[in-house]
Amino acid sequence: MNINHFRYIIAIAEHKNMSRAAKSLYISQPALTKSINLLEEQLGVQLFDRSAVPIEPTYAGKVFLAQAKKMLELNDYLEGEMRAIATSEKSQLTLGIPGERGARWLPHLLPAFSRAHPGVDVKFIEGHSNVLEEKMISGQIDLSFYTLPVGSPDIDFEVLADDPLIIIAARDSEFASQFDLSQNSPWTPYLIPARLLNNQNFLVVAPGSGMRRITEYLLERHGIKYNIKRELYRHETVVRLVSVGDGLAVCPCVTPIRLAIPDKFACFSLDNPVLTRKLIFAYRKNKILTPPIINFINLTKEIIATTPELVVRNVKVLPPLWK
Repeated sequence: MNINHFRYIIAIAEHKNMSRAAKSLYISQPALTKSINLLEEQLGVQLFDRSAVPIEPTYAGKVFLAQAKKMLELNDYLEGEMRAIATSEKSQLTLGIPGERGARWLPHLLPAFSRAHPGVDVKFIEGHSNVLEEKMISGQIDLSFYTLPVGSPDIDFEVLADDPLIIIAARDSEFASQFDLSQNSPWTPYLIPARLLNNQNFLVVAPGSGMRRITEYLLERHGIKYNIKRELYRHETVVRLVSVGDGLAVCPCVTPIRLAIPDKFACFSLDNPVLTRKLIFAYRKNKILTPPIINFINLTKEIIATTPELVVRNVKVLPPLWK
C-alpha cells in the first residue's frame, strides 16, 4: 500500500465513476482499475460495489476512505514540516476567531504560544461562527475558537469551559424599574418568569453568529414572543446600546465586566442555575490534530485555568427583589 492508493480511493468516492476518477488523477482507467483490484486483493476486502450505478463504497470502503483522508492530511503535514526544516521556514497554524473574542483572548494566547513555540507562525481569520465553519470545512482554517452550538455535522470540537449567559437591561430602564436592584449584578442575576419578557424589544446580532443562535434558543425555549428592535453586526455594540436603554439583550456575564460597565445593567436569568454555553475549539471532522494544534489547545486550557477574568465562574441566581 502506498500514498497513491489513498488518493485513488478518495477520487473514486468523489467522482463515483472510474473513468472520471482516472481523468482527475491523470492516469488511464485500466491502470486505476488494476491498482484498485490489487489493493482489494491485498486487503482481502472489496472497497467498491462496481455493480451499483453510480459506484458506491462498501462498508469496508467507507472505513478505508475515512482513514485515507487522515493519512493524506498527515502526509501533507509531514511534507510541509520537512520543507520548513530544509528551508528554515516556520510552520503555520491558521486560527479562526470571532472579532470581539479575539480582542479579548488573543493578548493572552498569542504571546504565550509564541514564546513556547517560536517556530510556528500563527495566522488569524476573523468572522462569525458560520463563516469560520465554512472555512474549516474547506481547509482554510485549522482550528477555530468560538462557542456551541456548531452549525455543521462536518465540524468536531473540544469543550474548553462554560460561558454563563444572562439577560440584560439598562439599570434605569422602565423594565428594570419594577425591581429592587440592591442585590443585582452580572454575578447575581435575578430569576424572573418568562412572561415578563413577552413583547419586549430585543437587540440582536446578525444571523450566523453564535450569540444569535443562543439568543433564539433561550427565548424560544421559554416560549417568549419578542420583538427584534435592532439587528447589529457586533455584540459589543448591542451591549452598549442596551446600557443606554435601547432595549434588552442576551449577553455573556463576562461582557459587561470586560467593558468595565457592569453597574449600568440590571441582570436576569430564566434558568437556575444560569444557562451556560460551551467555549470550544472546533476543527473539521476527521482532521489530523498536528502538534501545533494540540499545543495551542493545551496552552489555552492552561490560560483559562489561571486567568480568572477570562471566564466568569460561580454565578449565583437570586430570587428577584420587587419594588
